[in-house]
Amino acid sequence: MNREELHRRLVKNTLSNYVRTVVAMVVGLVTFRLLYQHFDKEEFGFWSLLWSVFGYGVLLDFGFGFAAQKRVAELSVQGNWETLSKVLSTIIFLYLGVAALLTLSVLISAPWLVDAFGVPQQRAAEFRTVMILFFCGIGMAFPMGVYPEILRGQQRLQLVNWLITGA
Repeated sequence: MNREELHRRLVKNTLSNYVRTVVAMVVGLVTFRLLYQHFDKEEFGFWSLLWSVFGYGVLLDFGFGFAAQKRVAELSVQGNWETLSKVLSTIIFLYLGVAALLTLSVLISAPWLVDAFGVPQQRAAEFRTVMILFFCGIGMAFPMGVYPEILRGQQRLQLVNWLITGA
C-alpha cells in the first residue's frame, strides 16, 4: 500500500467514524426522548435498570473483542488461516456460551428478579415479560459483537463504521 492510498484510507476511516459517532448521538438523544417521555415512574426506573445492566454486561466481553482484533491482524498477515480459524471459533463459542448462560439465568430467575426490584404485583407479569424479551435480545446479539472486531483486525474500519451506522 503506497502513501497516497494509506492517506485516502485514513481519511475515509476517520470521516466514517465521525459520521457513526454523530449518528449514534442523535439517535440516542431522539430515542431516549421518544421512548421515555410517556413512561411513568416504575417504567422509567425499570428500563433504566435494564440498560444499566446492559452497560455492565459489556464487561462480559472480557477483552476477547480486542484479542480477536489483534489475532486477526497478526494471523492474516502471516497467512496462518488454520490457527485463525481455531482462535475465532473459540471466541465465538465462548460468546455463545456466555449468551446462553445469561439468557437461561434470566429465564429461570425472572420471577424472583422482578420481585427483588420491588415491582408492584399488578405490573409484575408485564415487567417480567419485558425483562425476558430484553435479555433474550441481548443473548442473541452478544455473540455478534465479535464480527466487527474481526473486520477491525482486517483494517476494514470504514465497513465497520457504516454497518454500525446503518444498524
